Amino acid sequence: ADAGAFLQRLFEGMGDVVECRQADASIHLTQRGLRIIRDLPEAEQERLLDCWVELFRGIVAAQRERKQLDVEHDGDVLHWTLTAAPTAKAVEAPA
Repeated sequence: ADAGAFLQRLFEGMGDVVECRQADASIHLTQRGLRIIRDLPEAEQERLLDCWVELFRGIVAAQRERKQLDVEHDGDVLHWTLTAAPTAKAVEAPA
């Protein structure tokens, strides 16, 4: 929940409208307006969003409780889904 609240405040601080809801073990954020890409040519919007998404994935992955952040881009809306990161399985040494 902390990572979701952090992202919501961050996106709102950028001037975007953000809706946040929790569902089971995930948090869904819908970000509208996307001021960061406003007035940019479409090709530049995609490049900027690609970099921007990776930045936020890194932020949530580096938290004490590892998270995974997925995003879907739909026009001037981003749909973010925040879940617990998959845990690595232990590998058994050969006998």
